[in-house]
Amino acid sequence: MPADKLYRRNIVRFDLLSPLAYNISNSLFDNGLVCPVLVSYERQLNGQWSLGAEALFNGGERTNRRSGAALMARYYTQKTGATAGMMTGFYVSPVVSYRAVSAAYLLDGNLLTHGKRAGTGLLAGYQLPLGKPGTSRLALDASMGLLYWNRLGTDRTDVDPARPGSTGPDLKQTGLIPDFRLGVGIKL
Repeated sequence: MPADKLYRRNIVRFDLLSPLAYNISNSLFDNGLVCPVLVSYERQLNGQWSLGAEALFNGGERTNRRSGAALMARYYTQKTGATAGMMTGFYVSPVVSYRAVSAAYLLDGNLLTHGKRAGTGLLAGYQLPLGKPGTSRLALDASMGLLYWNRLGTDRTDVDPARPGSTGPDLKQTGLIPDFRLGVGIKL
C-alpha cells in the first residue's frame, strides 16, 4: 500500500461532548469541574467494515463516577464516490460495553456505592473529514444510539460506622439509556 494511504486505516478519536455537557451541568449546580476522557481507536478491515475499542476515564459527575471500556464494529454504508473506503460517511455500529460506576452519598459524602454494568446497543453516526477528502488526517464524528445496561453482581456500599443502617446512593444506571457522541479524530 502506498505510504500516503496508510493513515486511512487507523483513527484515534477524542470525545468532545462529554466534557462539555458534564461541565456545563456541574457549573449550573455548583459542583465544580470534571474532566471525563473518552478515547477510541478504530481499525479499518476493508472498504466498509472496521473494528474499534474505546476507554472511558474519569467519566460522570463529581459524586457519580464512571470508567470502562467498549468494543464495537462499524459498517459504513457508502460504497462508491470519492470517499468510499476511507472510514467516512454514515455508519451503524453494534457496541458491547463495560462500566465500573461509583456514587458518593450527596448529604455527607461518607458513603460510597460501587457497582459494575454491562451494556449492549447500537449507534448510528456520521464521520466526515475535516478538510479535503482523501488527504485530510482530521475527522469529525457524531453518533447517537441506545444501549441497554445490566447490573453485574450486587452493588457494594462502604457503610459509615457512625450511621448504622445507611444504604448509600442507588446506582440506577440500568435499562435502556440514550448515548450521544461528538468527537474529533486523527487518521494514522
